[in-house]
Amino acid sequence: MTKKIWMSLCLLLALLLTGCGGGMNLSDRAIVKLIYITKEEKQYQAGVVVYTCDASADTGEAVGQSQWYTGSGKTIGGALDAAAESQNKKPFYAQNEILLISEDARDDVGEILTWFAREEGSRPNMAVFLCEKLEDKKDEEWKETVEGIEGVLRNTEQTFSYAVMLYQIHLDKDDGLTGAIPVLKENEGKVSVPELQLYLRGEPCGTLEQEEMKTALTLQNRVIRWRLEAEDEKIGPYECDLTNVSRRYETSVQPDGGACVTLIVHGSIRDVTTPRTLDKTDKARLVDTLEKELAARAEKVMKKTYQENGIDLFGIEWHQKQQTSVKEAEEKGPASPAVRFELELL
Repeated sequence: MTKKIWMSLCLLLALLLTGCGGGMNLSDRAIVKLIYITKEEKQYQAGVVVYTCDASADTGEAVGQSQWYTGSGKTIGGALDAAAESQNKKPFYAQNEILLISEDARDDVGEILTWFAREEGSRPNMAVFLCEKLEDKKDEEWKETVEGIEGVLRNTEQTFSYAVMLYQIHLDKDDGLTGAIPVLKENEGKVSVPELQLYLRGEPCGTLEQEEMKTALTLQNRVIRWRLEAEDEKIGPYECDLTNVSRRYETSVQPDGGACVTLIVHGSIRDVTTPRTLDKTDKARLVDTLEKELAARAEKVMKKTYQENGIDLFGIEWHQKQQTSVKEAEEKGPASPAVRFELELL
């Protein structure tokens, strides 16, 4: 008898979690695949891309054409409600993975993200991007945009992990957003991420573009394959892939009692292209040259983010506090960071 009661309770819980038994079929819902937020003259503007569902579709399948709905309001919730009212189906947000914030609202990003972080209906694993102000498109064109962004999320090109999820973003209740948000660009239907927008206490404070961005992502261990181009005075220009990246930290105590945290990046070099065949000495030189080149790039990124602005993208202070007490860390000030690359030629 007890077993039957437990089975009944589990079934009821499953029905509640999946939305079954609520009197609404999936065909009566609009599956939200993308949310877009901007702000104009103290009014929030919201846009949603939805997929319609056939009556025969199961709970994990959205079919039919993509559609674009917009609305405005004094609050984000009001703008989203207005967008929902402009369609004849109830929006279903459980499958949404994408939150785009217009660059016109870059000064309000912290406020916008705080709202979504606190909203019970939001998904904490939504990927957050800044983007150019979206132009009007035909409904069917939005599906191509969504699929392009989903390709970025799933890293279909096997290069860098550009996406930052809502739950990964540091939002201080007093100081607001500190960190980096990827900037999304779309050109002739192709989606790319060319830069990271830096934030300090809720204010935009510069960007990391192209090689700087790729260096930062490598230091965060968010790289699968990086095709590098470099030049050596003896070897000449060469290209290679940096793969199998991992990292570790070493903390040492300085004479003044402060901490020095060294971020050590391990990786493999493969698929090297050079003007001539390399002998053993050349190969050793290539590894040494590349380690120094990447370390120099990393130090510039570390200076621009952590040392000059206090934006700790790489966990320097956290690792400092693992070796010394929080009180001692605060007394000595920010840790002195260093970066070292240890590479292997395959």
